[in-house]
Amino acid sequence: MSATATGLTSDQRAALQALVDEHRTLDDHQLLLAAWCQLGDRPDELVLFEIADGFGGNWVLGEEFYSLCWDRWGGLELPGDGLFRIILTNPVEWSAAVERRWASFLELATALRAGQFEVLYADPRGERALEQLQAEAAAQPAVA
Repeated sequence: MSATATGLTSDQRAALQALVDEHRTLDDHQLLLAAWCQLGDRPDELVLFEIADGFGGNWVLGEEFYSLCWDRWGGLELPGDGLFRIILTNPVEWSAAVERRWASFLELATALRAGQFEVLYADPRGERALEQLQAEAAAQPAVA
């Protein structure tokens, strides 16, 4: 389920896809899932979410996913005074987030349910993670 990303321009999509393609070539991390998403009430953020095997030593690093923000990224066009944010996790931490229903996991499910989530890459393990996210999104109450 990759919803049409209404908040993403074709130039932004191309820039994100190029970054994802670059991340797929990294030797120290295997990219499992990459997606654009619009989170909550932050329309000024361009967000790339990734699950990478090997990131953070495959440790659970806390009770929310690791993220980095920039006010500019190469030639990436950002909305208004927006930020570019990458949210990173690994398969072990992802499993903990799903099991414990971390707020950052629920926020991703909400974005998916709202149609503000677009998969840019998924391998078979990434597809399984996406299925977990879809199940959570389907279980969320409808927003009026």
